[in-house]
Amino acid sequence: MNLFAYGTLMTAEGLRALLGNRVEALTFRVARLTGWRRVWNVHRDEWGGGVLNVERTAGATVVGVLIEGLNGDDLVLLDRQESTHLPRDSVYVQPEGGEPLAAQIYWRRRGNHTGPPSSRYEAVVQERARQAGSAVQENLSTGSVDPAGQPRRIAISAQPPEVSLAMAEERIPAIKVLLLPKDTNALGTIFGGVILSHIDLASAVEARKVAARRYVTKAMREVEFHEPVFLGDIVNFFTKTVSIGRTSLTVKVSVEAERWGAGRGERVKVTEAEVVLVAVDESGRPTSIR
Repeated sequence: MNLFAYGTLMTAEGLRALLGNRVEALTFRVARLTGWRRVWNVHRDEWGGGVLNVERTAGATVVGVLIEGLNGDDLVLLDRQESTHLPRDSVYVQPEGGEPLAAQIYWRRRGNHTGPPSSRYEAVVQERARQAGSAVQENLSTGSVDPAGQPRRIAISAQPPEVSLAMAEERIPAIKVLLLPKDTNALGTIFGGVILSHIDLASAVEARKVAARRYVTKAMREVEFHEPVFLGDIVNFFTKTVSIGRTSLTVKVSVEAERWGAGRGERVKVTEAEVVLVAVDESGRPTSIR
């Protein structure tokens, strides 16, 4: 399967956090989506501001990147990240030096943001466009519009300012959940077991990035709750693989809650844990990860 990317997903680095080593098997080619343009009209909490979308526009063209070689599991992971704010659709794109091809695309028919773009997101997109090539970089610079439809020119530079900091801060949770009344304990806060179950799920998502295996949880250790989680909090579960053995791997899960009770979206660290998972075969016996 193919994906047409026009924002942070345009390079292998844009997909590595989600797909892991799978990106090495993918092909990236510059391609054109005719009759569309980039527009900064979608809000995303993780970036703290506006991010890119596309919209149909006669006479316009989006120059982006065609990513070839994705499988169904890849799209499941991408959907979890992207379709929360940009539903997936199908289009035809024209790759450089090739025939038109069908591709998936994430876009939103009606924007939900009228403010400025996220400065961090913009810096990362600039760097991804630079890596994708001059045609993509030029199109991003001259072919984008703001939420009101006015041209929004982005300065081209050999190395966008502060991009290293922006990319270092780019974190996408393995899972993100809104806690509901059914998740509360007798004190009215979120039951700790609910958080632990989501830690387990998040570690499994991370493990699938390393290798597409069936995993079971062997141990969850060093769990310490620093702050309570309240009803209505949006909870982010960030993951990182810290070690890989022959049949098992260890994933660190950091949990952060967005407090929306006061309308500000303050983010606080709730807990963290290390989860040991074992790859098993169809008989439930340990099997090699690689």
